[in-house]
Amino acid sequence: MNLAIKDVTDSFKGFAKTSRRLLHIQTENDYSEALALVEYLLLTLDESGDDPLSDLLNMVSNAVEVYENRQPDVQAFLLKYDHIPADIAVLKVLMEQHHLGVNDFKNEIGSKSYVSMILNKERRLNKNHIEKLCQRFKLNPGLFF
Repeated sequence: MNLAIKDVTDSFKGFAKTSRRLLHIQTENDYSEALALVEYLLLTLDESGDDPLSDLLNMVSNAVEVYENRQPDVQAFLLKYDHIPADIAVLKVLMEQHHLGVNDFKNEIGSKSYVSMILNKERRLNKNHIEKLCQRFKLNPGLFF
């Protein structure tokens, strides 16, 4: 076997053994540690884009996403909102989280009948609606697409 291949495989085996719980999250403790590592990496990565730790950030972030998507509350959320267009799903989540009704969006969207038409997929949020909702709830417009 080529010496470089042996060095790489031996090095990877050590990495895999050390990082297994962070790359294959099974418990809340593993999850907490993975989140702490993600936060640490985000704060310390070299801004050039060439930092080799960005690969580690990607791997751990993927493991966090896989773990989160297996959680019952996330699965229930996805079942409830995954089939709905993003803009309508965001509006419904805002309504649910802030205990708002169709009457509560006069300044951002307009009349309660117009809000109802959006919720019933008869109309779509336009750029102006999205801008006003983002200002009110301090959101990134990308959430609506």
